[in-house]
Amino acid sequence: MYQVISWLVVIEILGLIAFPLIFNLMDQLEDKGFSFCKPLALATVGLASWLLSVYGILPPSATVLYSIIVLFAIPSLYVAATNRSAMLSFCRKTWKTLLTTEIIFLVFFATFALLRYNDPAIDHTEQPMDFAFLNASMMAGNLGLVDPWMKGEGISYYYFGYWVFGNIGKLTFLRPEIVYNLSIATIPALVGTTVYSLSVSLIGARGRWLESAMFGFLASISAVFLSNLQGLLELIRQNAIGSDGFWKAVCIDGMTERINTVSDAWRPIDFWWWFKSSRVINYFGEKCDSAGIDYTISEFPFFSYLLGDMHPHVMSTPFIVTFLGLSLVFARKKKVTGLDIGNVTLAIAISISLATTIFMNMWCIPLLIIILISVHVIRTQTKKELNIFSPMIICTSIIILALLLISPYLLTFKSSVTGIYRAPIQTGLVHALIIWSPLLALTAPHALAEFWRSPISNQWKISLAYALAIALAPWAIRFSLFNSFEPSGPGMIWLPVPLTILIFISSLTATSIAIREGLSGRVISLYMFSLGLLLILTPELFYIGDIYGNRMNTVFKLHYQAWILLAICSGYSSYFWYQTLRFSLGKKRLITRFYVAVTTVILLAGFYFVPAAMATKA
Repeated sequence: MYQVISWLVVIEILGLIAFPLIFNLMDQLEDKGFSFCKPLALATVGLASWLLSVYGILPPSATVLYSIIVLFAIPSLYVAATNRSAMLSFCRKTWKTLLTTEIIFLVFFATFALLRYNDPAIDHTEQPMDFAFLNASMMAGNLGLVDPWMKGEGISYYYFGYWVFGNIGKLTFLRPEIVYNLSIATIPALVGTTVYSLSVSLIGARGRWLESAMFGFLASISAVFLSNLQGLLELIRQNAIGSDGFWKAVCIDGMTERINTVSDAWRPIDFWWWFKSSRVINYFGEKCDSAGIDYTISEFPFFSYLLGDMHPHVMSTPFIVTFLGLSLVFARKKKVTGLDIGNVTLAIAISISLATTIFMNMWCIPLLIIILISVHVIRTQTKKELNIFSPMIICTSIIILALLLISPYLLTFKSSVTGIYRAPIQTGLVHALIIWSPLLALTAPHALAEFWRSPISNQWKISLAYALAIALAPWAIRFSLFNSFEPSGPGMIWLPVPLTILIFISSLTATSIAIREGLSGRVISLYMFSLGLLLILTPELFYIGDIYGNRMNTVFKLHYQAWILLAICSGYSSYFWYQTLRFSLGKKRLITRFYVAVTTVILLAGFYFVPAAMATKA
C-alpha cells in the first residue's frame, strides 16, 4: 500500500508546484489549468532531467530529480505568494470543480490499480519490450539511455514516455515492475482529468456547475471506458443468436460463424475474447470466406489499459490533451503577439508540450502541427489577429524551439518510414459502425443539427473555402501519390465519401459560427469533431509506409487519436441535446427524446465491454 501512496504523493506534489505557474497562463480554461498541472509537471521535469543526462551534465538520479523539483518550487512559491488573494478567491469560487477533478483522478487511478493488482504479470504481447525500455530509463546515466539489447548503442525509438514514468519510480524508490503497473493505472487517470477539464471549458459559462460537471464526466468516461460494440456482439454470438448470414456480414476474425452451444454466463467465456475488439477491421472477401487482406489494429484506450500496454501511443494520450488545452488558451487569448511575460511563457509552455509529446510518440506530429496551424487560421478568421504574419511567426517559433529542445534525440533517431502510399483498400461500413457507433452517436447528430439551424453567413464564400479545403485535403494528398496497386475491398462509397461530407458540413458550420461569434465552445467542438473525422478518413485514402508494408499502423495510431478527440466533443454535444430537450416542445421534443433513447442504448452497449472484459481478465 505504501507504494501506491508514495506514488500518488509525488504526482500530487508535482501538480501543486505547477499550478501557481500556470494559474494565469491558462486563464481561458474553467479550472485555470488545474487538470493539466500533473502532465505538464511530469513532462517538464522529465525534459529537464533528460537534457542534463543527454548532454553529460548530470545523471537522472533521485537526488538530481528532487533538485530539479526544488528549482521549480522556488518560483512557484513566489508566484503563489504574489497571486495569493486571486488564487484563494478562485479556489473558493470553483472548489467543486477542483474537487471533482481530483475525485476523477483518484477513482480512475484506483480502478486500474485494482485491475493491475489482480493481474500484475508483465509477460505477453509487447509488454516485455515496454518493460525493457522502462528499465533502461530507470537505469540511465549520463548520455541518455542505452539500448537494452544492443550494448553501447542508444535507443532509436520514441522513448520519452518511459523516461517520464521511470522518473516517478526513481522519486519513489520503487522497483521497475511496480512502476510499470502503477504507470498503467496513472495514464487513464491523467486522461480522465484532462478530458474532463477540456470538455467543461468548452461548455463554459453556458452551463451551471452541475451540468458542466455531468457532461464533462461523460466525456471523461467516454475517453477512458467507452468501448466498441464487439463485446456485445460476442455475447450475442455465444448465446447462439444470429444466422450464419448475419455473422458473415459482421465478418470479424474469429466471429464469422454461428455457434450452437449456448452460454448461460452474463459475459463471453472464451479465452481472451476481448482481444478481438482490437482486430475488427479486415477484409475476407465479399462472402467472408477468403484469407484476410487488410489486417489492421483498431485499439481504443480502454482496451490498452485492460491489456496493460505501456506503449507510446498509450502514454502520450494525456499529453496530447494537454497540448490541446494549451492550444485552446492560445486560440482564445485576445493578443499573443506582444513580448510580455504571459505570451512568452505560454509560447514556451506550448513548445515544451509539443517537444515532449512528439518525443513520446512521433505519430502525433501530424495532429499537433495541424492543431498549431489551425489555431493560427482560426485567430485570423475571427479577427483576433489582423496581421496574419504575426501568429504565423509565433507558431513557427514554437515549432523551432520544440525541435531544438529534443534535437539530441532527433539527430540520432533512425526512422523505418518508407514513404506515403495510396491505400489500396478501405474499411467496410459494418466494421466502421462496430468501432465508431458509440462515439458517433454522441457527436455526429450535434454537427448535423448545428448545420441545419445555423443561418447562411454573409461571408459564406470564406466559410465554403475553408470547409472545402479541410474536407478535400486528404483527397488531394491521395491523388498526388502515384503508387500503383490493385484496388479491392469495400471501396470509397461506404465510408470515405460519407466521412468527407460530414467533415465538410461540420467545418462549414464551425467557420460560419466562428465568423459570427468567435471561438465559442460549440465552434471548438465542431472543429475538433472535424479533426477527429479527418483522422479516421486519412488511412482510408493513404498510409505511412513502414516495415509491415500496409496501412495497419496508420489505422492503429490515427484511430487512437481520433477516439480521444471525439470523446472530448461528446461532452459538449451531449450538453447541446440536454438543452434542446429542456426547451423544445411538441414534435421536436419527441424526436429529441427518441434520439436520446437510441443513443443511450448504443452507449450502454459500448460500456458493457468494461465489466465483461474486466471480469474475464481478472
